[in-house]
Amino acid sequence: MHQSNYDQLRARAYAIWEREGCPAGKDLKHWELALKEKGKFA
Repeated sequence: MHQSNYDQLRARAYAIWEREGCPAGKDLKHWELALKEKGKFA
């Protein structure tokens, strides 16, 4: 099954959050980083 763009971005933002040690209050930063990465690889 193919993941939606939203699901792919959510999974990437979650991976970034985990990589950075699961900090609280950084969700927007991680979402923006995931969006930037998608723009580079799209």
